[in-house]
Amino acid sequence: MRAMSLNIWNYNDPWPRRRDLIVAAVRAAAADVIAFQEIRGDPDRDEIGAKGNRLNQAEQIAARLSEYPHLIVRPAMHYPDGAWEGLAILSRISFIEHGWIPLTRDPTDPEDRHQRILLYARLEVSGDPLWLFNTHLSLSRAARARNVEEILAHTARFTGRRLLMGDLNELPDQAPMAMLYEAGWRDVWATLRPDEPGFTYRSDGPWQRIDYAWASPELVPFLRDIELAASQPGEDGIYPSDHIGLIVTISESK
Repeated sequence: MRAMSLNIWNYNDPWPRRRDLIVAAVRAAAADVIAFQEIRGDPDRDEIGAKGNRLNQAEQIAARLSEYPHLIVRPAMHYPDGAWEGLAILSRISFIEHGWIPLTRDPTDPEDRHQRILLYARLEVSGDPLWLFNTHLSLSRAARARNVEEILAHTARFTGRRLLMGDLNELPDQAPMAMLYEAGWRDVWATLRPDEPGFTYRSDGPWQRIDYAWASPELVPFLRDIELAASQPGEDGIYPSDHIGLIVTISESK
């Protein structure tokens, strides 16, 4: 099984071109399930679907990937003009269960400007459950530490193999990431490619790693590979996103 994560950079232009590159990147990755961050719905920019309905960014991508029939979209933050931003999970594999929780926000923290959430889904992989968690953490380090505590408390309610993916807006050697490690989770990039930097931002000149896949102790023996995704521009020099994505390969057996 292959799980992919990508921050799609909302509606930054040129969106139609970037959308096509994201679709191509998903196909090239041969991913089975994809965790998207920075999904937007915007009444001024959403595409009009075949039935006259408005399609948010995740729905636009899914409409072009018929081989991925299962989609969960959850807004996290809403704006005065009617637009919203949130998370999505797109999958070839049907969801057995899915849900979300809000992460707390401190309105007195000037860097903690947006509401954040944790989106999750259970999939059956080789007869066993795999829990995929998707999030996009705050620009505030204090908020990131607080939200990691909340994520650890919530994911502890689930048993078995768990994979946390997303844009965590944090460097590997900082305290919020240490909290995940101390709880038994493992940074998949550091585990499988310890001698490679794995920079994910910015795509046009990568210099830091802020996008992650973290595996629970039960999942670690099944990890086989992690790769960068959506890292190359099209022939016109346009990148799919300002972030580089990740693809994790999970084996059926230890």
